[in-house]
Amino acid sequence: MKMKLKDEAIFKEDENKDIVVVNILKEDDSYFKITGVAKEAFEKITAGSDYQDIIKSITDKYEVTEDQVKKDIDKFLDDLKKFDLIEEND
Repeated sequence: MKMKLKDEAIFKEDENKDIVVVNILKEDDSYFKITGVAKEAFEKITAGSDYQDIIKSITDKYEVTEDQVKKDIDKFLDDLKKFDLIEEND
């Protein structure tokens, strides 16, 4: 499964090197701030990596189980979907 940033979602690094993402079509002022390992996962999504590549990359880099990484990445992806920032890329 591949995810991609929606066309109406834009992102930028802030002064702390965190990523801030907004959906420009939403009428509210909400934004999504991404830090830490989630930032690495987001960068992989925008680079076109698929789900398994993201899981493997993070599991290999950190001393954590694949099950824990999947749980965390699934929650992160769900959060991005709730903010209407990503979609599946067939």
